[in-house]
Amino acid sequence: MFRANYFPRRIKIGEVVRAIEASHPAIRTAFHTGIGHRCQYMESRIITNVLLGLNHRGITALPIHDAVLVPASAADITQQVMLQVFRGLTCAEGVVEVVGTATRSAPRKEVVTGMAAE
Repeated sequence: MFRANYFPRRIKIGEVVRAIEASHPAIRTAFHTGIGHRCQYMESRIITNVLLGLNHRGITALPIHDAVLVPASAADITQQVMLQVFRGLTCAEGVVEVVGTATRSAPRKEVVTGMAAE
């Protein structure tokens, strides 16, 4: 079904893989090494530990990929927890963006914070 929507039936998976490799020569040697799965696993460990850390502090959070939805009142502590967990698991500094903070003119009940490597 996926292939039918994006590729003609005559196209084989090997042709698609070769085209992707040709389009991304700088990272081609990383393909088929398992690094993608290792990155996905690391991301899942990070977000799981963020959720556990927030829960431990009595903060309910809804995970959305590499972000969490939290009450606006918990934005600062959530940012701290995310940075601490990221640093602890990756030994690298991260960046957390807070989106949708409350203001006097536009009060909000929740915010979304997302993280990335610096």
